[in-house]
Amino acid sequence: MKALATSSGGHVNPAVTIGLAAAGKIPPLDALLYVVSQLCGGTVGALFVRGVLSYEQYVSIQGGATLCAPETPWFQGLIAEVLTTMFLVQTVLTTAVDASTVLAPLAIGFTVLMDIMAVGAISGASMNPARSFGPNIVAMVFMHSKIASNFWTLHWIYYVGPIFGALLAAGLYRVFFTKGDRVV
Repeated sequence: MKALATSSGGHVNPAVTIGLAAAGKIPPLDALLYVVSQLCGGTVGALFVRGVLSYEQYVSIQGGATLCAPETPWFQGLIAEVLTTMFLVQTVLTTAVDASTVLAPLAIGFTVLMDIMAVGAISGASMNPARSFGPNIVAMVFMHSKIASNFWTLHWIYYVGPIFGALLAAGLYRVFFTKGDRVV
């Protein structure tokens, strides 16, 4: 992420991009183009994974798809994705966008680590619609007959949750953290 920051802003996550657009940090058209590129990138990455793994290995990891734990109710998965993405986007906004500190990558990485440890067993802690989109699309093509029964059932939470979490973080940021146009 830091390596790409000077040329593209380090945008690899549609939820973060949407959060930055909602916070007024990037133009909406740029955000749209980034999101399309990120979804394509997630798909290309999933194709790469399929190319380097044997079919048996690929099936054993369900194509790298993000899935909720068995018996996890939809609302737990949704809440997990909303909160983890909100923490991630809030960290990006407060450390990498406004302050641009040298410790921003460490803070962001630590936030991702804590998010995964907190809810990885519940929802897989995707926090990234592109990370969920690409592997699921590619797995549908290459292992359609062997996918888990819940493969697509709760997949909407990996789009709705991160986007809502990003918008929530942007709202909190605009209310409490912006310097010039802060509401509170």
